[in-house]
Amino acid sequence: MSAFFVQAYAAVHMIARGAAAAGTNAAGVLDHAKRTAYAAPFGPLQIHAETNHAMLAPIIARARDDRVFDVLTRGEAPVVPDPYLVRSMPEAARPAGRLKVVK
Repeated sequence: MSAFFVQAYAAVHMIARGAAAAGTNAAGVLDHAKRTAYAAPFGPLQIHAETNHAMLAPIIARARDDRVFDVLTRGEAPVVPDPYLVRSMPEAARPAGRLKVVK
């Protein structure tokens, strides 16, 4: 089973749960995903309210020659996403004056 399949499976289930809760209100589906954690096959999944990106618990693994992964460690909780590295990029590495937050 691929990561793409598992992620698509989780996304469809999140959307279905949101639609069941929100009915025909499309914005309500996203609001539900932001408020509700989903137990996905790869661990807890939730949508971050500020960025609309997935909050995932990290998994660190080592790939073996037989195409299997040995999980070395798992995060206990989802991590807040930083999709554009605006929070985690060291100040010295940031391009001066070219990045700005758009809301």
